[in-house]
Amino acid sequence: MKPFIRNLSAPAEFCIVILLCFGVPLLFGSVLVVVRHLMHVAQPQAHFNNGTVLRMLIWQLVTFVVVLWLGHIRGWSLATLGMRVSWKSTGMGVLLYVAATVVAVLVHRYMAAHTFRPGTRPLAIVTTGLTLPFILLNSATNPLFEETFEAGYVIRSLQGFGMWPAILAGALLRAALHAYLGISVVVTVFATGVIFGLVYWRGRQLWPLVVAHALLDFLGLLHVDILRLLPVN
Repeated sequence: MKPFIRNLSAPAEFCIVILLCFGVPLLFGSVLVVVRHLMHVAQPQAHFNNGTVLRMLIWQLVTFVVVLWLGHIRGWSLATLGMRVSWKSTGMGVLLYVAATVVAVLVHRYMAAHTFRPGTRPLAIVTTGLTLPFILLNSATNPLFEETFEAGYVIRSLQGFGMWPAILAGALLRAALHAYLGISVVVTVFATGVIFGLVYWRGRQLWPLVVAHALLDFLGLLHVDILRLLPVN
């Protein structure tokens, strides 16, 4: 097995890692959304509870270990991708969260004014049965998993194609993974992904992205909705 992994081409490694990390959510999230849309079937609400968090945590943990084992054989690791924790990068993460929130507000207002009926909002996540410990657990683990591979791995792997192809590829992957939440969220996540990608490209550090993502997840699951502060006219 190890000789086979060592001899993989770079494109083959990239495809394997992306399929391992995101194949299931892409298939059962984005693809099913497109199928439902083509068949004119209403998209159900997205339910998120303690069981959802636990299942996702187990899947991400197993995938994380497998992919990092593959990376170790191939010569890269979390350190290679740029996982260094510091107070400075934590502060950058908070600022990045603020920037992402501003982008979300602007995109929401634009989409509501030009695409949707006035006052409509993205598909809400139903969090019945989701308790605070599991919100904290999700906010601590999900950002680490997603930023490691959506930003760090994708951009590092595609950096030979130039800054914008690498950043846009990561942003498109983020957007596709959130397709089940509706077009407004897809556009918002894509725009946020571009900003995250630029920050990572310049500093090559994942921790600011993890901090910003953790704040977005935590406040989002608590239904602290900044959009409500700026109602659409």
